[in-house]
Amino acid sequence: MMETFDFSYTIPYLALFLAFVVLLFWEFRLMNAEKDTTYIRWISIILFLFFFGLRGFVYTDWAIYYRLFNDLPTIGEDGLANVLSTDFSKEFITDVSVGKPGMELGFIYFIVFFKSLINNYYAFVFTNTLIDILLLNVFLKRYSKYYTLSIILFMVFGGYILEFNLMRNIKALMLFLISIKYIQERRIVPFIILNVIGFFFHSIALVFFPLYFILNKQWPKWLVWGIFIVGNILFIFQIKYLQTFVITVSDLLGGRMGVKTRLYFASDFYSQSYGIGLGYIERVLTFLVMVLSQRKLKEQNAYNLIFINCLILYFVIYFFFSEIMVAVERLSLLFVFAYWILYPELLFLLKKTLYKWILLLLLFAYSALKIIQANINIFARYDNVLFGIESYEDRNTKVYNNQDALFK
Repeated sequence: MMETFDFSYTIPYLALFLAFVVLLFWEFRLMNAEKDTTYIRWISIILFLFFFGLRGFVYTDWAIYYRLFNDLPTIGEDGLANVLSTDFSKEFITDVSVGKPGMELGFIYFIVFFKSLINNYYAFVFTNTLIDILLLNVFLKRYSKYYTLSIILFMVFGGYILEFNLMRNIKALMLFLISIKYIQERRIVPFIILNVIGFFFHSIALVFFPLYFILNKQWPKWLVWGIFIVGNILFIFQIKYLQTFVITVSDLLGGRMGVKTRLYFASDFYSQSYGIGLGYIERVLTFLVMVLSQRKLKEQNAYNLIFINCLILYFVIYFFFSEIMVAVERLSLLFVFAYWILYPELLFLLKKTLYKWILLLLLFAYSALKIIQANINIFARYDNVLFGIESYEDRNTKVYNNQDALFK
Protein backbone atom coordinates (compact mmCIF):
# COMPACT_ATOMS: atom_id res chain seq x y z
CA MET A 1 0.00 0.00 0.00
CA MET A 2 1.32 3.43 -0.94
CA GLU A 3 2.05 5.99 1.75
CA THR A 4 -0.31 8.94 2.16
CA PHE A 5 2.66 11.30 2.43
CA ASP A 6 5.92 10.67 0.59
CA PHE A 7 8.63 13.04 -0.64
CA SER A 8 8.86 11.06 -3.90
CA TYR A 9 5.50 12.51 -4.97
CA THR A 10 7.10 15.97 -5.16
CA ILE A 11 9.93 14.95 -7.52
CA PRO A 12 8.09 15.56 -10.85
CA TYR A 13 6.99 19.00 -9.60
CA LEU A 14 10.49 19.92 -8.47
CA ALA A 15 11.89 18.68 -11.80
CA LEU A 16 9.45 20.93 -13.67
CA PHE A 17 10.40 23.83 -11.41
CA LEU A 18 14.11 23.30 -12.09
CA ALA A 19 13.48 23.07 -15.84
CA PHE A 20 11.78 26.46 -15.78
CA VAL A 21 14.59 27.91 -13.64
CA VAL A 22 17.06 26.84 -16.35
CA LEU A 23 14.82 28.45 -18.98
CA LEU A 24 14.65 31.61 -16.85
CA PHE A 25 18.44 32.05 -16.78
CA TRP A 26 18.52 31.36 -20.50
CA GLU A 27 15.91 34.10 -20.92
CA PHE A 28 18.01 36.47 -18.77
CA ARG A 29 21.03 35.77 -20.95
CA LEU A 30 19.15 36.49 -24.19
CA MET A 31 17.63 39.67 -22.76
CA ASN A 32 21.03 40.94 -21.62
CA ALA A 33 22.34 40.32 -25.14
CA GLU A 34 19.24 42.11 -26.52
CA LYS A 35 18.22 38.99 -28.46
CA ASP A 36 14.74 37.71 -29.22
CA THR A 37 13.18 35.45 -26.55
CA THR A 38 10.26 34.13 -28.61
CA TYR A 39 11.48 30.55 -28.64
CA ILE A 40 11.85 30.63 -24.85
CA ARG A 41 8.12 31.32 -24.71
CA TRP A 42 7.37 28.44 -27.08
CA ILE A 43 9.55 26.03 -25.11
CA SER A 44 7.74 27.14 -21.96
CA ILE A 45 4.35 26.52 -23.60
CA ILE A 46 5.38 23.05 -24.82
CA LEU A 47 6.76 22.12 -21.38
CA PHE A 48 3.57 23.39 -19.75
CA LEU A 49 1.43 21.34 -22.15
CA PHE A 50 3.53 18.24 -21.59
CA PHE A 51 3.20 18.40 -17.81
CA PHE A 52 -0.34 19.67 -17.34
CA GLY A 53 -2.00 18.65 -20.59
CA LEU A 54 -0.86 15.02 -20.56
CA ARG A 55 -1.48 14.37 -16.87
CA GLY A 56 -3.35 11.41 -15.50
CA PHE A 57 -5.74 11.60 -12.56
CA VAL A 58 -3.88 14.12 -10.41
CA TYR A 59 -5.25 16.01 -7.38
CA THR A 60 -9.01 15.47 -6.83
CA ASP A 61 -11.51 17.10 -9.17
CA TRP A 62 -10.82 14.68 -12.03
CA ALA A 63 -13.36 12.44 -10.30
CA ILE A 64 -16.08 14.97 -11.14
CA TYR A 65 -14.91 15.83 -14.65
CA TYR A 66 -14.15 12.27 -15.76
CA ARG A 67 -17.62 11.05 -14.78
CA LEU A 68 -19.23 14.14 -16.28
CA PHE A 69 -17.41 13.70 -19.58
CA ASN A 70 -18.39 10.03 -19.82
CA ASP A 71 -22.01 10.63 -18.77
CA LEU A 72 -22.75 13.47 -21.17
CA PRO A 73 -24.15 12.58 -24.59
CA THR A 74 -22.80 13.51 -27.99
CA ILE A 75 -24.81 15.32 -30.64
CA GLY A 76 -24.68 12.17 -32.73
CA GLU A 77 -26.26 10.12 -29.94
CA ASP A 78 -29.05 12.49 -28.88
CA GLY A 79 -29.32 14.92 -31.76
CA LEU A 80 -28.70 18.64 -31.62
CA ALA A 81 -32.31 19.47 -30.78
CA ASN A 82 -32.31 17.19 -27.72
CA VAL A 83 -28.96 18.47 -26.48
CA LEU A 84 -30.20 22.05 -26.70
CA SER A 85 -33.58 21.24 -25.14
CA THR A 86 -34.88 22.46 -21.78
CA ASP A 87 -35.13 18.87 -20.50
CA PHE A 88 -31.40 18.43 -21.03
CA SER A 89 -30.29 21.75 -19.54
CA LYS A 90 -32.49 21.54 -16.43
CA GLU A 91 -30.36 18.64 -15.15
CA PHE A 92 -27.57 21.15 -14.52
CA ILE A 93 -29.61 24.06 -13.18
CA THR A 94 -29.36 24.93 -9.49
CA ASP A 95 -32.14 23.52 -7.31
CA VAL A 96 -32.09 25.25 -3.92
CA SER A 97 -34.89 23.05 -2.55
CA VAL A 98 -32.69 19.94 -2.62
CA GLY A 99 -29.31 21.64 -2.10
CA LYS A 100 -28.21 21.00 -5.70
CA PRO A 101 -25.53 23.53 -6.78
CA GLY A 102 -25.74 22.69 -10.47
CA MET A 103 -23.12 23.48 -13.10
CA GLU A 104 -22.69 26.25 -15.66
CA LEU A 105 -24.22 25.38 -19.02
CA GLY A 106 -21.40 26.99 -20.99
CA PHE A 107 -19.01 24.36 -19.68
CA ILE A 108 -21.56 21.56 -20.18
CA TYR A 109 -22.09 22.46 -23.83
CA PHE A 110 -18.35 22.87 -24.31
CA ILE A 111 -17.92 19.24 -23.23
CA VAL A 112 -20.84 18.04 -25.37
CA PHE A 113 -19.57 19.68 -28.54
CA PHE A 114 -15.98 18.60 -27.90
CA LYS A 115 -17.05 15.03 -27.15
CA SER A 116 -19.09 14.99 -30.36
CA LEU A 117 -15.85 15.66 -32.26
CA ILE A 118 -13.36 13.70 -30.13
CA ASN A 119 -14.76 11.23 -27.64
CA ASN A 120 -11.68 10.99 -25.46
CA TYR A 121 -11.33 12.41 -21.94
CA TYR A 122 -7.53 12.78 -22.13
CA ALA A 123 -7.81 14.74 -25.40
CA PHE A 124 -10.36 16.94 -23.62
CA VAL A 125 -7.90 17.61 -20.76
CA PHE A 126 -5.14 18.41 -23.26
CA THR A 127 -7.39 20.81 -25.19
CA ASN A 128 -8.45 22.52 -21.96
CA THR A 129 -4.82 23.00 -21.03
CA LEU A 130 -3.98 24.31 -24.49
CA ILE A 131 -6.73 26.94 -24.19
CA ASP A 132 -5.48 27.92 -20.72
CA ILE A 133 -1.84 28.33 -21.71
CA LEU A 134 -2.67 30.26 -24.88
CA LEU A 135 -4.80 32.72 -22.89
CA LEU A 136 -2.10 32.93 -20.20
CA ASN A 137 0.47 33.52 -22.93
CA VAL A 138 -1.49 36.54 -24.22
CA PHE A 139 -1.71 37.95 -20.70
CA LEU A 140 1.97 37.44 -19.88
CA LYS A 141 3.16 38.85 -23.21
CA ARG A 142 1.27 42.03 -22.37
CA TYR A 143 2.38 42.52 -18.79
CA SER A 144 5.31 40.34 -17.71
CA LYS A 145 8.87 41.61 -17.72
CA TYR A 146 10.23 38.05 -17.38
CA TYR A 147 7.95 35.52 -19.05
CA THR A 148 9.49 32.38 -17.56
CA LEU A 149 9.57 33.79 -14.04
CA SER A 150 5.86 34.53 -14.37
CA ILE A 151 5.22 30.91 -15.41
CA ILE A 152 7.11 29.76 -12.30
CA LEU A 153 5.09 32.11 -10.11
CA PHE A 154 1.89 30.94 -11.80
CA MET A 155 2.64 27.36 -10.76
CA VAL A 156 3.72 28.24 -7.23
CA PHE A 157 0.95 30.73 -6.54
CA GLY A 158 -2.27 29.02 -7.50
CA GLY A 159 -1.41 27.35 -10.79
CA TYR A 160 -1.52 23.71 -9.72
CA ILE A 161 -4.97 24.09 -8.18
CA LEU A 162 -6.24 26.10 -11.13
CA GLU A 163 -4.99 23.66 -13.75
CA PHE A 164 -5.61 20.35 -12.00
CA ASN A 165 -8.84 21.05 -10.14
CA LEU A 166 -10.59 24.13 -11.47
CA MET A 167 -11.25 23.58 -15.18
CA ARG A 168 -14.24 25.94 -15.12
CA ASN A 169 -12.86 28.61 -12.80
CA ILE A 170 -9.65 29.03 -14.76
CA LYS A 171 -11.52 29.87 -17.97
CA ALA A 172 -13.39 32.68 -16.20
CA LEU A 173 -10.14 33.92 -14.64
CA MET A 174 -8.12 33.84 -17.87
CA LEU A 175 -10.82 35.72 -19.76
CA PHE A 176 -10.79 38.35 -17.01
CA LEU A 177 -7.01 38.64 -17.32
CA ILE A 178 -7.38 39.27 -21.05
CA SER A 179 -10.04 41.89 -20.27
CA ILE A 180 -7.68 43.89 -18.01
CA LYS A 181 -6.47 45.64 -21.16
CA TYR A 182 -9.92 47.16 -21.53
CA ILE A 183 -9.90 48.43 -17.95
CA GLN A 184 -6.77 50.36 -18.89
CA GLU A 185 -8.29 51.61 -22.12
CA ARG A 186 -11.68 52.36 -20.49
CA ARG A 187 -13.53 50.23 -23.06
CA ILE A 188 -16.38 48.66 -21.14
CA VAL A 189 -18.05 46.76 -24.02
CA PRO A 190 -15.19 44.28 -24.77
CA PHE A 191 -14.59 44.00 -21.02
CA ILE A 192 -18.20 42.94 -20.45
CA ILE A 193 -18.24 40.57 -23.45
CA LEU A 194 -15.16 38.67 -22.26
CA ASN A 195 -16.44 38.33 -18.71
CA VAL A 196 -19.92 37.29 -19.83
CA ILE A 197 -18.26 34.46 -21.75
CA GLY A 198 -16.33 33.66 -18.56
CA PHE A 199 -19.59 33.64 -16.60
CA PHE A 200 -20.94 30.88 -18.81
CA PHE A 201 -17.99 28.75 -17.68
CA HIS A 202 -18.14 29.70 -14.01
CA SER A 203 -20.43 32.03 -12.10
CA ILE A 204 -17.49 33.31 -10.06
CA ALA A 205 -16.99 35.72 -12.98
CA LEU A 206 -19.68 37.88 -11.37
CA VAL A 207 -16.97 39.11 -9.01
CA PHE A 208 -15.07 40.66 -11.92
CA PHE A 209 -17.74 42.99 -13.32
CA PRO A 210 -17.56 45.74 -10.63
CA LEU A 211 -13.75 45.71 -10.81
CA TYR A 212 -13.92 47.73 -14.03
CA PHE A 213 -14.82 50.75 -11.92
CA ILE A 214 -12.24 50.43 -9.12
CA LEU A 215 -9.04 48.76 -10.31
CA ASN A 216 -7.73 51.73 -12.28
CA LYS A 217 -8.08 54.15 -9.36
CA GLN A 218 -5.54 55.12 -6.73
CA TRP A 219 -6.93 53.95 -3.40
CA PRO A 220 -6.37 56.27 -0.42
CA LYS A 221 -3.54 55.41 1.96
CA TRP A 222 -5.87 55.31 4.98
CA LEU A 223 -7.88 52.57 3.28
CA VAL A 224 -4.85 50.50 2.27
CA TRP A 225 -3.21 50.64 5.69
CA GLY A 226 -6.57 50.19 7.40
CA ILE A 227 -7.00 46.93 5.50
CA PHE A 228 -3.53 45.86 6.60
CA ILE A 229 -3.95 46.71 10.30
CA VAL A 230 -7.54 45.51 10.81
CA GLY A 231 -6.91 42.42 8.71
CA ASN A 232 -3.90 41.44 10.79
CA ILE A 233 -5.85 41.92 14.02
CA LEU A 234 -8.66 39.69 12.75
CA PHE A 235 -6.19 37.08 11.53
CA ILE A 236 -3.82 36.97 14.51
CA PHE A 237 -6.56 36.92 17.13
CA GLN A 238 -8.78 34.57 15.09
CA ILE A 239 -11.81 36.84 15.50
CA LYS A 240 -14.85 35.06 14.03
CA TYR A 241 -17.58 37.19 12.52
CA LEU A 242 -18.23 35.83 9.05
CA GLN A 243 -20.46 32.77 9.07
CA THR A 244 -23.78 34.46 9.79
CA PHE A 245 -23.00 37.38 7.50
CA VAL A 246 -21.82 35.25 4.56
CA ILE A 247 -24.77 32.84 4.74
CA THR A 248 -27.21 35.78 4.88
CA VAL A 249 -25.65 37.48 1.85
CA SER A 250 -25.43 34.19 -0.07
CA ASP A 251 -29.07 33.43 0.65
CA LEU A 252 -30.01 36.87 -0.66
CA LEU A 253 -28.02 36.19 -3.83
CA GLY A 254 -29.61 32.75 -4.01
CA GLY A 255 -28.86 30.14 -6.66
CA ARG A 256 -25.61 28.21 -6.69
CA MET A 257 -23.92 30.68 -4.34
CA GLY A 258 -26.43 30.11 -1.53
CA VAL A 259 -26.41 26.33 -1.88
CA LYS A 260 -22.64 25.98 -2.03
CA THR A 261 -22.07 28.36 0.89
CA ARG A 262 -24.29 26.26 3.16
CA LEU A 263 -22.58 23.07 2.01
CA TYR A 264 -19.14 24.52 2.78
CA PHE A 265 -20.13 25.72 6.26
CA ALA A 266 -21.61 22.29 7.01
CA SER A 267 -18.21 20.71 6.30
CA ASP A 268 -15.74 20.50 9.17
CA PHE A 269 -12.88 20.43 6.68
CA TYR A 270 -13.87 23.40 4.53
CA SER A 271 -15.04 25.63 7.38
CA GLN A 272 -11.87 25.39 9.46
CA SER A 273 -9.71 28.50 9.97
CA TYR A 274 -6.29 29.37 8.61
CA GLY A 275 -3.48 29.60 11.14
CA ILE A 276 -0.27 31.61 11.38
CA GLY A 277 2.66 30.09 9.51
CA LEU A 278 5.24 30.75 6.81
CA GLY A 279 2.46 31.66 4.36
CA TYR A 280 1.24 34.42 6.66
CA ILE A 281 4.76 35.88 6.97
CA GLU A 282 5.22 35.78 3.18
CA ARG A 283 1.92 37.54 2.53
CA VAL A 284 2.59 40.27 5.08
CA LEU A 285 6.06 40.88 3.61
CA THR A 286 4.70 40.89 0.05
CA PHE A 287 2.01 43.40 1.02
CA LEU A 288 4.54 45.69 2.67
CA VAL A 289 7.12 45.46 -0.14
CA MET A 290 4.64 46.05 -2.96
CA VAL A 291 2.65 48.82 -1.27
CA LEU A 292 5.82 50.65 -0.19
CA SER A 293 7.22 50.26 -3.73
CA GLN A 294 4.02 51.20 -5.53
CA ARG A 295 5.09 54.69 -6.57
CA LYS A 296 8.17 53.36 -8.38
CA LEU A 297 6.25 50.41 -9.79
CA LYS A 298 3.61 52.76 -11.22
CA GLU A 299 6.30 55.01 -12.67
CA GLN A 300 7.81 51.95 -14.32
CA ASN A 301 4.46 50.92 -15.83
CA ALA A 302 1.08 52.62 -15.34
CA TYR A 303 -0.73 49.26 -15.47
CA ASN A 304 1.00 48.20 -12.24
CA LEU A 305 -1.64 50.23 -10.38
CA ILE A 306 -4.22 47.62 -11.43
CA PHE A 307 -2.05 44.75 -10.19
CA ILE A 308 -1.27 46.47 -6.89
CA ASN A 309 -4.99 46.93 -6.32
CA CYS A 310 -5.58 43.27 -7.14
CA LEU A 311 -2.87 42.34 -4.65
CA ILE A 312 -4.67 44.39 -1.98
CA LEU A 313 -7.90 42.53 -2.82
CA TYR A 314 -5.99 39.27 -2.46
CA PHE A 315 -4.99 40.29 1.05
CA VAL A 316 -8.52 41.41 1.88
CA ILE A 317 -9.64 37.85 1.16
CA TYR A 318 -6.74 36.30 3.05
CA PHE A 319 -7.01 38.53 6.14
CA PHE A 320 -10.75 39.07 6.40
CA PHE A 321 -11.96 35.60 5.34
CA SER A 322 -9.36 33.54 7.19
CA GLU A 323 -11.94 31.81 9.37
CA ILE A 324 -13.26 30.02 6.27
CA MET A 325 -10.47 28.03 4.62
CA VAL A 326 -12.40 27.32 1.42
CA ALA A 327 -13.14 31.04 0.94
CA VAL A 328 -9.43 31.84 1.19
CA GLU A 329 -8.43 28.98 -1.10
CA ARG A 330 -11.02 29.63 -3.81
CA LEU A 331 -11.57 33.40 -3.74
CA SER A 332 -7.91 34.31 -3.31
CA LEU A 333 -7.18 32.45 -6.56
CA LEU A 334 -9.12 35.16 -8.37
CA PHE A 335 -6.47 37.74 -7.49
CA VAL A 336 -3.29 35.73 -6.98
CA PHE A 337 -2.24 36.64 -10.54
CA ALA A 338 -0.89 39.90 -9.08
CA TYR A 339 2.08 37.84 -7.87
CA TRP A 340 2.76 36.62 -11.41
CA ILE A 341 3.26 40.19 -12.63
CA LEU A 342 4.44 42.25 -9.65
CA TYR A 343 7.43 40.13 -8.62
CA PRO A 344 8.93 40.24 -12.14
CA GLU A 345 8.22 43.98 -12.15
CA LEU A 346 9.99 44.32 -8.80
CA LEU A 347 12.96 42.31 -10.10
CA PHE A 348 13.18 44.59 -13.14
CA LEU A 349 12.96 47.63 -10.86
CA LEU A 350 16.01 46.61 -8.84
CA LYS A 351 19.18 48.00 -10.39
CA LYS A 352 21.91 46.38 -8.30
CA THR A 353 22.81 42.82 -9.31
CA LEU A 354 23.20 41.79 -5.67
CA TYR A 355 19.63 42.84 -4.86
CA LYS A 356 18.34 40.96 -7.91
CA TRP A 357 20.12 37.79 -6.76
CA ILE A 358 18.77 38.12 -3.22
CA LEU A 359 15.20 38.47 -4.51
CA LEU A 360 15.59 35.56 -6.92
CA LEU A 361 17.08 33.27 -4.29
CA LEU A 362 14.29 34.12 -1.86
CA LEU A 363 11.70 33.42 -4.54
CA PHE A 364 13.36 30.13 -5.50
CA ALA A 365 13.67 28.95 -1.90
CA TYR A 366 10.08 29.81 -1.07
CA SER A 367 8.86 28.28 -4.32
CA ALA A 368 10.63 24.99 -3.59
CA LEU A 369 9.11 24.89 -0.09
CA LYS A 370 5.62 25.59 -1.43
CA ILE A 371 5.96 22.95 -4.14
CA ILE A 372 7.01 20.33 -1.61
CA GLN A 373 4.31 21.28 0.88
CA ALA A 374 1.56 21.26 -1.75
CA ASN A 375 2.54 18.03 -3.49
CA ILE A 376 3.84 15.68 -0.82
CA ASN A 377 0.52 13.81 -0.48
CA ILE A 378 -0.77 10.91 -2.55
CA PHE A 379 -3.45 13.02 -4.26
CA ALA A 380 -0.61 14.86 -6.04
CA ARG A 381 1.12 11.67 -7.22
CA TYR A 382 1.89 12.50 -10.85
CA ASP A 383 1.69 10.32 -13.92
CA ASN A 384 1.63 11.09 -17.63
CA VAL A 385 -0.37 9.50 -20.45
CA LEU A 386 2.76 9.14 -22.59
CA PHE A 387 4.34 6.84 -20.01
CA GLY A 388 1.26 5.09 -18.64
CA ILE A 389 -1.20 6.18 -15.98
CA GLU A 390 -3.27 4.56 -13.27
CA SER A 391 -6.82 3.69 -14.24
CA TYR A 392 -9.70 5.76 -12.94
CA GLU A 393 -10.79 2.85 -10.72
CA ASP A 394 -7.33 2.32 -9.18
CA ARG A 395 -6.83 6.00 -8.56
CA ASN A 396 -10.30 6.34 -7.07
CA THR A 397 -9.54 3.49 -4.68
CA LYS A 398 -6.30 5.14 -3.54
CA VAL A 399 -8.09 8.44 -2.92
CA TYR A 400 -10.82 6.70 -0.92
CA ASN A 401 -8.31 4.73 1.17
CA ASN A 402 -6.20 7.78 2.00
CA GLN A 403 -8.70 10.60 2.42
CA ASP A 404 -9.19 10.04 6.16
CA ALA A 405 -5.41 10.16 6.79
CA LEU A 406 -5.06 13.27 4.64
CA PHE A 407 -7.93 15.29 6.09
CA LYS A 408 -7.68 14.35 9.76
